Amino acid sequence: MVEGKARLWARPHRFPIAALSQRLANVKEPTWAPVAQLALGLGEDARLAGGLKALGYGGAVIEGMGAGHVPAAAVEALTALVAQMPVILSTRVVGGPVFQATYGFPGSEMDTLARGLISAGDLSSNKARLLLSLLLAAEASQDEIKAAFALGA
Repeated sequence: MVEGKARLWARPHRFPIAALSQRLANVKEPTWAPVAQLALGLGEDARLAGGLKALGYGGAVIEGMGAGHVPAAAVEALTALVAQMPVILSTRVVGGPVFQATYGFPGSEMDTLARGLISAGDLSSNKARLLLSLLLAAEASQDEIKAAFALGA
């Protein structure tokens, strides 16, 4: 049970976007877009996020605490980053998803998702980084990126 709902952990998913599926099939590994992966712990302010675009990153995966929480001090930097690139919210917890609607404090999953971060769902931060890199290399739109990550929710 997660957030009051039964979760089936082993079920196949069909990729919902046929046109994107074809573009993904044609992406070659050397063309994968660079995606930063930042782990945030207590007391972090995510100041590194401000330099990611200038360093050539096309997206970012934020590895939060618990069910996908970041320190309140990091919220402004992550909000600014969302305006520059797709930002995926994952958790450093080994098993379990990023929550969607349980906690509402500054830096909680509800707060960051409302600010435009995209939930990684059940994907680990490593898997989320690879998926985002592939999606960016296939020139996926923001809506396509959200739909791809919604499969893991």
